[in-house]
Amino acid sequence: MLRLFGNLRRNIKRLSGNSRGATAVEFALVSPLFFAFIFSLVEAGLLFTRIALVEDATRTASRQIYTGAAQTGGVTQDDLKQIICDNTYGFISCADSITLEVQTITDFSSIPNTNAVCDESDDEINPVVEYTPGATTETTFVRVCVTVPILTPGLGLGLALPKSAGNKYSIVTSLAFENEPF
Repeated sequence: MLRLFGNLRRNIKRLSGNSRGATAVEFALVSPLFFAFIFSLVEAGLLFTRIALVEDATRTASRQIYTGAAQTGGVTQDDLKQIICDNTYGFISCADSITLEVQTITDFSSIPNTNAVCDESDDEINPVVEYTPGATTETTFVRVCVTVPILTPGLGLGLALPKSAGNKYSIVTSLAFENEPF
């Protein structure tokens, strides 16, 4: 029995001075957290870029409404969706995941307080939303919802984002403006 403890003590002393493999063990312990942090940073950067692009694209498409192009029949709802998709520069494949809602309101204090209707499924059926661009000098409300996939749904920011059943996040932007006299 003493011989067993003596050998154990001698082996522990021999291994305690050996630092081979310590870096590999440290890397194995730290790398999952490091990579989760890096992937969350990439996810956050991509998400903020997508949000900014959708907001800018919505402003660009809304110009077609408040200048009268949509009311005179030259621009349809599908054309406005295409303008929004074109102005996201490939960061969003929004051809099937965009919902555009346009309606007239009595004034800026009567903005709808309902939730946005988003196309969160991969089905070819699109949700029905109102499309009434309004007449000259009417107040118009535009709301766009684009669903985008989450790159890292099981890590960091991907865990914190509210998501649909298909691990998609909904980007919603709204504008209210008065149509110009056209």
